[in-house]
Amino acid sequence: MEARVGRLVASLREFDEVIKELQTELQTRQAAVDRLRAEEEQSRQLAAVKAEEAAAVRSLIDGAIGRAHAELQVRPADEQAVLKGRLSVLQEELETARSKGRREQALFFLSGALVSIPIGFMVNYFS
Repeated sequence: MEARVGRLVASLREFDEVIKELQTELQTRQAAVDRLRAEEEQSRQLAAVKAEEAAAVRSLIDGAIGRAHAELQVRPADEQAVLKGRLSVLQEELETARSKGRREQALFFLSGALVSIPIGFMVNYFS
């Protein structure tokens, strides 16, 4: 009988230890749940603020795009005239550079011919 009582007391002590471990685990989990709830509330508040900021940024971007679009619709006629003027100036400069290049190439050819022909005659004469 004493052995049974001893085993019962040991079982009760073991049961008491398990209960204490479970209570500790439950308290830890409850603290984690409380922390997660606080984080969730903070996230909701931040999301509301971020949504307001996003709406403000979206409004600014839409306004800037609208102004740019309106400005671009007014500019094309004026800019086309300016760009045509610039294009004609650039075409004239290109044609001038081409004619100058052709002239230089012709001069190099003629100078080469004028120098090489007499040298060729001299080489043939003295050989």
